[in-house]
Amino acid sequence: TKCVTKRLPLRGHAAAAAARHLATASGHPDPQTVRDVEERVASKAAADRKKKGDGAPSPLHFSLSGTGPAMFPWMAGFCHGLRSRGLVTADTTLVGLSGGAVCSALLAAGADFSPGGDVMACGQEQSDLCRDGRQGLGRLVGNMAEELIGEDALPRLLHSENVFVAVAEAPGGSLVKALGSEVSLHGRFVDKGDVVGALRASTHLPYVSDGYATTTYRGAEVVDAGIRGQMFIPLEGFVHVNIFPPIGHVPEGEGALGRLLVGAYARLNNRAGAPVHAHPYMAGGFGMGIFGRDDLRMRPLARDEALLRHRLGYEAFLGWHGGQGRERDAQTSE
Repeated sequence: TKCVTKRLPLRGHAAAAAARHLATASGHPDPQTVRDVEERVASKAAADRKKKGDGAPSPLHFSLSGTGPAMFPWMAGFCHGLRSRGLVTADTTLVGLSGGAVCSALLAAGADFSPGGDVMACGQEQSDLCRDGRQGLGRLVGNMAEELIGEDALPRLLHSENVFVAVAEAPGGSLVKALGSEVSLHGRFVDKGDVVGALRASTHLPYVSDGYATTTYRGAEVVDAGIRGQMFIPLEGFVHVNIFPPIGHVPEGEGALGRLLVGAYARLNNRAGAPVHAHPYMAGGFGMGIFGRDDLRMRPLARDEALLRHRLGYEAFLGWHGGQGRERDAQTSE
């Protein structure tokens, strides 16, 4: 698949003002809160149990963390596992933050996350354009979404109550207010532009994406919700997939400095202290040693490195999925 490339200039003040005006158009659904989504999922589960009986299998629901350029291939590898084992169904609810939002939407759209599939191919093409200086980082997500969410896949996303994209609102363009805001979960998309806009908004890093502190989505000033110090959205009854391990996890194979850094990052990016169910250290080959200069510069990865991290993401999925099986076996034997 040839990935689309939008060769548009970085927006100036006039273009930004026009974009903000268009984004205030009415007719978009209100954002949901975490509690709204939890209650909807719990209510549907109760109705299903009443209809099918307590022994009927329940769908899994996933909250996918932010990734940055460094860990997007890892999350894609994990999603490849979810897709290949049939764990994402029509009844699965997906909530994503930043790179996890992109993966959530593409999972729901039925995209191919395999090593040679469209997600990795398109992502690499866009990454190479960034690496070569032919486009800015802020264009990568929008171009990928435009290409990978085709007309055949779009109906799976429109008006769906099973896919939500997280943003942090920044009233008046204030990043200080964004830091203390409650997360907003956007879903029930009305058209392709609404979906692409949501993914651009969810991955908007202040000043990094396009030189502006915030962007506008559905009439509100917003930014990547990861700036709030919570890399994933904690939800009751969801599997939390995070690029950092749980607080207190001691990674095997890391030296004293590595363990110190991992512990610090785990705390700084999980201010809620929420459980983490799946993470990179579930793959035996993962460690701080894989990171290099590109990661420090927030530069998209070269192909070989991206494929390595994709493999580690898939192996982490296998580690998590195997643990799920052992847990089910233990419950059955009780």
